[in-house]
Amino acid sequence: MKWSEFVSHGKNRVLPVIIEVLGKKYPHYASKLYPICYTSFSDLGILFTPCGLFRKKKKQSIRTVRYKEIMSVEFNVQRVPTVYLYLLGSSLHLNIILHLKDHSILYLESEDISLFPELIQLLKKQKVVIKDPLKLQKILKEQDTMEKFYSYIDKYLEQDSYYNDKEPKIK
Repeated sequence: MKWSEFVSHGKNRVLPVIIEVLGKKYPHYASKLYPICYTSFSDLGILFTPCGLFRKKKKQSIRTVRYKEIMSVEFNVQRVPTVYLYLLGSSLHLNIILHLKDHSILYLESEDISLFPELIQLLKKQKVVIKDPLKLQKILKEQDTMEKFYSYIDKYLEQDSYYNDKEPKIK
């Protein structure tokens, strides 16, 4: 798959991904979403490698996006309906929106929000502009642990933002 095909495939849709940040994989296994690609954030840039049906050759990456090619990265949290042992429920997913300098936008979704602190730390180190409309960084500082952070967001994220096409907000 070529980069242009990948970007056009992801245009105006959220791409479920497995994300690696400096060697740590999030989530350890994809339980709810079938990932389209393996996205590796390192000190050099972001490496995109297709997964499953999108992969033509074994472990052949599409492209490495250098941090200097990124205009900004935006973070949001979204409540996603899920089923666990025949019970209806929901889980929180982290949306990562990459705004590239070539005016393309990639919408990535991870079912593991615990990668947020490490990803923020890496992007700050690389001097990438971070957009945080939900003030997730502030909430993370106020909550001592990832469990408290997750519980706080789960409790205060508007219940219906997933269904009514509004931007998600934390009350």
